[in-house]
Amino acid sequence: MISHNLPQDNTCTNCGYVMNATTSVSENREQESPKEGDLSVCAGCGMISKFNQDCNLRPVTPEELVELHATDEDAYFLLMKVSKCLKSNDLNTVKP
Repeated sequence: MISHNLPQDNTCTNCGYVMNATTSVSENREQESPKEGDLSVCAGCGMISKFNQDCNLRPVTPEELVELHATDEDAYFLLMKVSKCLKSNDLNTVKP
């Protein structure tokens, strides 16, 4: 996994946690930082968000999650698992 500092801090719209970096689970080592459309999970509460073109986060819509499930089931289930673990504060259950 590769961590990247964000160009600006992002505050979770659900819990107020301030995020200033991301950790990628992608195997694409070329990607420097999140791009528009990338998903993120708040380390404070597990809320799933999506980066916009300015690298700001907004809540993901239910329709976007349905689309992710239809197009990349593995990514969907990993995202759900990470979100659930963060919500329950049980990070020991997140294993590849």
